[in-house]
Amino acid sequence: MGGLVRRHELEEGAGPIRHALAISLTFNALSADPGYVFPATSADAGLNNNNGRIPEGALLMLPPDFDVSKVDDARLRRIAEALKVYGGYVVDRNVGTPFVVYCEIGSNAKLHTAKLWNSRAASDLERMRLALRRVSSAKGWLDGHGKPVELRQPMNLLSMRGAWRSERDDAQARFETWPQAVVLKDAKAGQAVINNSGRHITAVTWAKPQPGQKLTLTARTGNGATLRLQVRGGDPGAKGGVAFDSGDLADGKSVTFEWPEKFAGTRLVVRATASGDCWARGDLLPAST
Repeated sequence: MGGLVRRHELEEGAGPIRHALAISLTFNALSADPGYVFPATSADAGLNNNNGRIPEGALLMLPPDFDVSKVDDARLRRIAEALKVYGGYVVDRNVGTPFVVYCEIGSNAKLHTAKLWNSRAASDLERMRLALRRVSSAKGWLDGHGKPVELRQPMNLLSMRGAWRSERDDAQARFETWPQAVVLKDAKAGQAVINNSGRHITAVTWAKPQPGQKLTLTARTGNGATLRLQVRGGDPGAKGGVAFDSGDLADGKSVTFEWPEKFAGTRLVVRATASGDCWARGDLLPAST
């Protein structure tokens, strides 16, 4: 949905589109390595089929000297103006079309009909395609009101997803998407659940922890639960191969540590400290400098 051209934005007399657009490219434009860059967190499967140079997540823009006034169709002219001011993010891969700008279903966005090919619009689209360039750097970012905005935000590196099992009794737990937390139902004080799934640390290439990087883990828990993170480092000298152990952290408690040179996996433990329902999640972020 992000970047979609809405129906009202293409109506006659509508003002300028004040946001970046959503664009897709086909195989001969998309790159195989890297398959995606910030802010994208994944790419379409089959990267080996790509033979272009633009990764998903890239921002494309029309240059300042692109003459928008020569675009004949008013709807397309609005889109060109948005690409010149805000650009468009590559959000998907399509099959067989050089580039696609996504518009809301039901909007007046079709430039051609079943009976008539709009050759002028096709020519303008080709001119736009040839002029599009990838943004390689920017001094800063503005929102739709022209105010400075911080685009890059720290990404939580810790996920609570995966298969949770009871430590030594019959504790029941499940991951809930909305709070991004693991929830224990009708827990007894002292009961704990463990997750060894290996899905805890982000697989996003531009956000992965680096060896020696300082990170801060903060527990976010409810009804007295605690959170514990163990990081295995592949160090034969470490006890059980554990390079870091946070211990049981209560709500709001933090600990800072260095990411191991050889990451070998993680283990999460959520423990109930009182009877009843409780929940836990964690924020794992680069340490403040």
